[in-house]
Amino acid sequence: MPRLLLIDADARLGAMVADYLRNAGFDVDLATTFSEGRRRLLMENFDALVLDFMLLDGDSLDLTRELRADSRMRRLPLLMLTTRG
Repeated sequence: MPRLLLIDADARLGAMVADYLRNAGFDVDLATTFSEGRRRLLMENFDALVLDFMLLDGDSLDLTRELRADSRMRRLPLLMLTTRG
């Protein structure tokens, strides 16, 4: 089962997305802050990252740049989500 990390600042919305992904056959871990998500990415192995564009305690674009510069994370599939209208 593919393991995903979902980083979403909105805990309620993140839980709903995580449930949807679990029902679709993914093993989902949820982090609700930039710092928690970044720490988990560096310490654990994931098959893909689902990232909220609007994080409160960090910049998701900076995290994306950091991941693409890291040879271990460069090929990690990343899907960025936003509720911004």
